[in-house]
Amino acid sequence: MKSLRREELITLFCEDLKRLIKNKEWLEKSYYKALNIDLNNLKEEDYEKLETLCNRFGRTIDMLINKILRGLDLIELEDISRKLDIVIRAEKKRTFSA
Repeated sequence: MKSLRREELITLFCEDLKRLIKNKEWLEKSYYKALNIDLNNLKEEDYEKLETLCNRFGRTIDMLINKILRGLDLIELEDISRKLDIVIRAEKKRTFSA
């Protein structure tokens, strides 16, 4: 893979951040649809709403770790070989709270 300059990394990071924000909006839509579900009386459409919520949550977390946190580490010239290290560094920097 071609090595990107810092400016290119920052541009790519900003594009990824915009995509994450859009993805979060879709996640919120799924969340609010799922709030009305009666968990004691699930129907087929309820399962579909829950499945959509879970899928969007998974994609959002994946994007957060693999694009945003990894992008920050690339910009700061950190080692990106392990996802766990990326998350630990982000927590230490207070990028997000647990």
